[in-house]
Amino acid sequence: MYHTYLSIDLDYWCRHKTPVQAVKFFNRVFHLNVPIHVVLEHHHLLDGRQHRQYDKLINVDFHSDLADRREDGKDYSGHYVPLSTGTWVSFFHCSHFVWCYPKVECYRDGWGRCDSGCTSVNLVDHNPFIMGHPDINILRHHVGVADIPWHEVSEVGVAISPDFIDLNSVGPVLADLGIGVKKLEKDRFAYHYFHLGRSRNGQIFF
Repeated sequence: MYHTYLSIDLDYWCRHKTPVQAVKFFNRVFHLNVPIHVVLEHHHLLDGRQHRQYDKLINVDFHSDLADRREDGKDYSGHYVPLSTGTWVSFFHCSHFVWCYPKVECYRDGWGRCDSGCTSVNLVDHNPFIMGHPDINILRHHVGVADIPWHEVSEVGVAISPDFIDLNSVGPVLADLGIGVKKLEKDRFAYHYFHLGRSRNGQIFF
């Protein structure tokens, strides 16, 4: 059986004005009837998941979360790549990676690229989708989520990414996932605290 891990960052919908598209997408996710793991930050999905090998990782995300990691663990600038929200894909065990992003600028203009060359004048420099990655045989990227092979998905991970999401576009999804949001205003700034609920329905886990 072909095992695909579907990873979803709620910041994919950060530029949407309404929750319509996010709700429609997650209705499809819920109907998969596969385990859904919810975490606060994206790299937390790796906790306890390293023991299983997946054939494919699909990342629905405004950002690629893929660093230009060489065989020696360093990027093309000579620095060791640390595990973070922007590099975790480089530490995920899979042979095939697909990045689905909401706007063409995420890839073309480097808005969502996470490699060390994403802000350079020449965006080709250090781009792992062009240069390759030592641990991933196939790398693909495209705009939108229309081509997701839903029948292959055996597990789902969802990252809230509180520093990047827009509550107006994903509020109903947070409620469906059992995530509470509390707003606190202090020193003229508004802070949002996210409360992860308890595992429920035998499908959603925290």
